[in-house]
Amino acid sequence: MSKNSKRNARRRKRAAVRHQVNATQPLSTGTFTEGPSPSTAATGAGRQVTPCDDWLYKEFRRVFPTMPVATLTDSDENQPLWRSIGDAMRRKGLSWLDEGAHLLCVDAAKPFMFGNVVFVPWDIYYCLEVAREREGLYDWMH
Repeated sequence: MSKNSKRNARRRKRAAVRHQVNATQPLSTGTFTEGPSPSTAATGAGRQVTPCDDWLYKEFRRVFPTMPVATLTDSDENQPLWRSIGDAMRRKGLSWLDEGAHLLCVDAAKPFMFGNVVFVPWDIYYCLEVAREREGLYDWMH
C-alpha cells in the first residue's frame, strides 16, 4: 500500500468517526446541548459555537479559572493544562475537536488582521471562542 493510499484511508476513517459523532449528537436534542437554541438567545450566554459548549466552558474554567480571554498571552507553563483539556475531550468522545488548527484573534476587540492572529489547535480555539462568547466579548457583533 502506498504512502498516499494509507494517508487517504486514515482520512476516510477519521471522517467516518467524525460523522458518527455528529450523527449521534444532534444539535437539537443531543447529549451536549443544555442551553437555549442560538436563534432564541439574546446574550452571549445563550449562543452556541458547538453542540458541547456547556461542557467545554465548564472544563475550560475548571482548568483556567482566572485566565483572561479578551487578550491572550503565550505561556509555556499552560501547555500541560491545555493537554489535560485535550485528553478530557478525547475521553468524552470529542475527537473531532482534535483534528486541525484554526486562526484565532489575540485581542478580541481588534479586527481579524495581520499581527492580531495566531494559529492554534481546534480544541484550544473552541475553548477560547466559547469562553469569549459566554463572557459577552462578542455581544457587539450580534
